[in-house]
Amino acid sequence: MDASKKPEPGTASPKDQLSTFLRSLKLPGMDLNELLASQHKNIEAFTKAMQTATEGAGAVARRQAEILGTALDQSKAMIRDLAVPGSPKETIAKQAEFIKKAFEAAVANARELAEIAEKSNKEAFDIIRRRTSETLEEIRKSVLKKKPD
Repeated sequence: MDASKKPEPGTASPKDQLSTFLRSLKLPGMDLNELLASQHKNIEAFTKAMQTATEGAGAVARRQAEILGTALDQSKAMIRDLAVPGSPKETIAKQAEFIKKAFEAAVANARELAEIAEKSNKEAFDIIRRRTSETLEEIRKSVLKKKPD
């Protein structure tokens, strides 16, 4: 693509648009190909991080749906158990046991969901952290390469 010509709106890829913009700046001592390659790697890293985060959110949503299904099944079972005639003392004991199990399940489920979210967020963050380190190393090498001996 000729850097002196501006692309028609909507026809150039974002990469071509960035390339055209950077070439128009005419920065001295700047290896444009290195800069473009670095930016391409940054975009790839951010894309992968977003995919990882999205997959993690999907895993949380799927698990929440499973938890809801289980909770509904347990509620139905509790209602059936409470419908069986018994003494008030037995009914209260059943209710207390159900409340205890429901609370324990809620705590365990919240912990599990938090762990799933934490894992995917950590993976996404690690992708960005690694790319940031690579970018800093690329900058360091670029500066050292341009330094007169």
